[in-house]
Amino acid sequence: MKNKNEEKQQVIDAGNIFRKKAVVSIELENIYGGDGQIRYEKMTKKVLERTKSRSKKKEHLNEQINRKESEIRTEEIIEPIKTFEEKNGLPYFPIGRKTLGVIKQATKNYARIKHPLFPSISFGNDFMTMINVEPDYVILSNKKNWKNNSNYELKESAQQMNALGNPMIVLYYDCIRNVKTKITVKYPSTFEKQIVALINILPTMRMFNRKATSMKINGVKYDKE
Repeated sequence: MKNKNEEKQQVIDAGNIFRKKAVVSIELENIYGGDGQIRYEKMTKKVLERTKSRSKKKEHLNEQINRKESEIRTEEIIEPIKTFEEKNGLPYFPIGRKTLGVIKQATKNYARIKHPLFPSISFGNDFMTMINVEPDYVILSNKKNWKNNSNYELKESAQQMNALGNPMIVLYYDCIRNVKTKITVKYPSTFEKQIVALINILPTMRMFNRKATSMKINGVKYDKE
């Protein structure tokens, strides 16, 4: 029978598990704004376009004269645009949280196709509690006039409403065309095979706001934390 002093001296053997990290060089294309950030912009929108035809016969010339008149009406509207959080005038994006969400979806996809590295969705949920992605935020542009250069685009995206007749509306998004950056995935060493599989699958997935962003991986470096 072991006494209390002997129990205190016991050392728990956790095997050879240690913290590791994967530093991933990535290139993102078409990053949409959103996440509750809204700005407003005045736009000129076409509200009416029609063509009127008129026909008149001149008897003394024995011919028919046809005329067409076009009418276009526009109005100025203040439209909400989903944009990025700004700090010191620079657009920020919550890449850590967003990438974790994409990785979690990938674990579910692997589990649904019965991949041996992800035996179940519950395994994936437990797995996600032991990994992290840094940094929390990434700067999308280091220019305060980021909406006035070639790397910016105002995007339109149609969305169907649940109202009577299911009408379509157009939503507007600030979009950064291309960003090169790095993310660091931290994980226990026992899950290295799973991490490799997840990083490899990221370029095949549509991600982030409106599922509009694609990711290209330019390099990965695995190392101890």
